[in-house]
Amino acid sequence: MRLLLSILGLAAVTSACSDRKLVPVELEQPAVVDDLVDVEAEFCTRPVEDVVFPVKLLLVLDTSGSLQFTDQAGLRRAAIRELMNNLGSQNDLQVATFGFGSNVNVDPPIAPGAPLFVPASLWVEPSFVGLADVQTNYHGALAAVKAHILRDLLESDPAEISRSKYIIIFFSDGSPTPKCCIRVDETIGELGVMPYGCAPEPYEVAEDGVVYCEGEPEQTLCNEDEFLERFRDINLGTNTPDYGDGTLTALNELEPNDNYNRTYQLEDLVTDIVDLGQEFGVGEMRFHTALLFDSTLPDDVKEIFRLNRCRSEGLLRRMAELGNGLFRDFENSEQIDFLSFNFTSLKQSFTLVRAYAQNPQALPPKAADIVGPDEEVRGPTGRLQGAEFLPDTDGDGIDDATEQELGTDVAVRDSDKLATPPAITSVPEPIADPAAWGDGWSDKFENDKIDVGFDPRFQSLPVDGCPAFDPSGLDRQDLDADGLNGCEEQLLQNANPDGCSDAACNRERADSDGDGIPDGLEVRFGLDPRLAEGNRDDDFDGLPNADEVVRGLDPQLPDADRRERAGVRYELINLGDTDDGRTCYRSIARGVHLAQTAPRFVGGRSGFNDVLYWVAEAPSDAASRVEMRVACHRAQYLKPAFKDPANGKIFFTEDDFLDLSDPADLQRFYDGEDVCSGLAVR
Repeated sequence: MRLLLSILGLAAVTSACSDRKLVPVELEQPAVVDDLVDVEAEFCTRPVEDVVFPVKLLLVLDTSGSLQFTDQAGLRRAAIRELMNNLGSQNDLQVATFGFGSNVNVDPPIAPGAPLFVPASLWVEPSFVGLADVQTNYHGALAAVKAHILRDLLESDPAEISRSKYIIIFFSDGSPTPKCCIRVDETIGELGVMPYGCAPEPYEVAEDGVVYCEGEPEQTLCNEDEFLERFRDINLGTNTPDYGDGTLTALNELEPNDNYNRTYQLEDLVTDIVDLGQEFGVGEMRFHTALLFDSTLPDDVKEIFRLNRCRSEGLLRRMAELGNGLFRDFENSEQIDFLSFNFTSLKQSFTLVRAYAQNPQALPPKAADIVGPDEEVRGPTGRLQGAEFLPDTDGDGIDDATEQELGTDVAVRDSDKLATPPAITSVPEPIADPAAWGDGWSDKFENDKIDVGFDPRFQSLPVDGCPAFDPSGLDRQDLDADGLNGCEEQLLQNANPDGCSDAACNRERADSDGDGIPDGLEVRFGLDPRLAEGNRDDDFDGLPNADEVVRGLDPQLPDADRRERAGVRYELINLGDTDDGRTCYRSIARGVHLAQTAPRFVGGRSGFNDVLYWVAEAPSDAASRVEMRVACHRAQYLKPAFKDPANGKIFFTEDDFLDLSDPADLQRFYDGEDVCSGLAVR
């Protein structure tokens, strides 16, 4: 009872002694920082390009006697002349011409050290095109084509092979002869099964005692040695190819009582030719076929030359199918047109390597500035920020505070203000005119090499200066707009000659090592633009170098704990392909940091940021050859939360991108044009 009264008494005293209202305690709120923008870009990969490597055309022409009837006016020869007249101006086209009957003739003639193809501009119609031979020797022709291509591949540079295109056009008006079967496959007194499900022509009636092979009467030379040798002696050609293992003349590969010109053999030979392309890595191999068949010919002519439209068409269609080519059917010689085939160089499509945003005016915070997991800095959306990014007004890779410590200018990339190091007792006297500052080496480049004779403060260091202009390109010009001038690129090359390929030493290629990051950006982050080190992890934080650069982080600083809070996040959407073979994308970069920069000139305004979007592409067959495009939008940011665009959204279209391999676009950089959309520097 006594305890209860004490409590009640205390309550009464408290109530009587104070009439003040309770006031809530205001807790300190996290800083509100609105320094982020989202960048969206829509673009398509660059147009497909012609590969400047040879197109090798093999014209394989039937010169059998039946063409005296199916092409009495010789219009096939006129069609060939028209074709070559049209192709003569195609500098990358080379031609070899084959004529096949009993023998196989080829032009240019095969001889030790002689070329296997001639330029289309030098092509002359071979005399054998007008021959009228007694056989239609598909087997010999295909064997000759296979040997010809194999020899050419063995003599060619592998790099050239991968971009070369072989086109074979096989033209005939009939079925292959002589067609020979082994004994077990012959039929006597019966036509037997014809290939491709064909029916006999009216003249094709089985006769007692006649030996047939695939529905066609076998010639005597298929089975009798003496007859075959006599045939070869009579029909020996004088302009026939010799590939080192015998000439392909007068049915060279035919052995008595063996298979020859069989359907499966011809199909296999076409397959072998296509397989050569795969084995040697040929850019493209196409085997096209064309049939000339005059259905109005009388049956007695068809019988003499064993003409059967179904068999001829079936075989040539199948050969084109196996050869990844096209079949053309000419009903009469007036319709012959070889120009319907594609004789252009290989088309090479481009694939997307990287697409990413970058702000040269905002550097990732240093190790001491990184916000730890227990320290919250929130943006207006409540998303945790990693830390405030450091302003780099001139985008040279040194933050403004460090430049002030060094004595360099925050708004000039190459700002050597002193001619020579002053004496210890002297007061430094900077050059008054800013236009006279600099020595041709950027402040970042010199500061990184201060231990080897460079100094970003003095024009006399290094001893070897960089001229304003030199015809060789070893000067202050940035020929590829990658952020490094000719002197800087040459010095990097000399410092690492072993890792420098021809492409990597090209001062006119923005991305020398083919990792999708321009050379200047690599130097900015301590990487070597001559070595493909994008997949390396220099800071051992679990994220490759290239990925850190793309996400706006420092590849030399372990920062795994803040990666998700401060790194740029990406979304890539495939929008489909265009009719001309380009692939279109929407790429979105979320959370690109801005920084409050210094004025770019005396009396100017602060806070300008040139936000870039890089697109890196490579040819589908040359991944190390990366081409770069870039778009720019100028934004503004003033602490803690003023920014322009106010909604934090930047959008690029295809037309906003400049191609760093296009001389016209590069000229805009040379001329000092402001290529950024958005705000003008004021």
